[in-house]
Amino acid sequence: MKPLIGRETVTVVTRSWGPPDTLGVAAKVETPHTVTGCAVVPLTTQEDVSDVDHVVTRWRLFGPPDMAVTVTDAVIVGDLTYEVDGDPQVWPDARGVPHHLECYLRRATG
Repeated sequence: MKPLIGRETVTVVTRSWGPPDTLGVAAKVETPHTVTGCAVVPLTTQEDVSDVDHVVTRWRLFGPPDMAVTVTDAVIVGDLTYEVDGDPQVWPDARGVPHHLECYLRRATG
């Protein structure tokens, strides 16, 4: 039985390259899929107020160990889109069986 990490549902937006157009430029293809049993917790927020108000917010995502997410993907939590920040990691339990996946999420505005 897969452990329940959390009660949130997130949408992972898998990004890949499609066939090139007539100019030879490959189209970016974004394919969303939902993942249940996740938990998303806040980490940090940093604000830089100068000419432009710039805010960077980081969150940590915990999900099922078989969750398909890579460093090039985005994750939608509620109505906000976050970029995956670094490589997702699968953590094993005491017996060495994959227990859950963790990754950082980042959102920059301004």
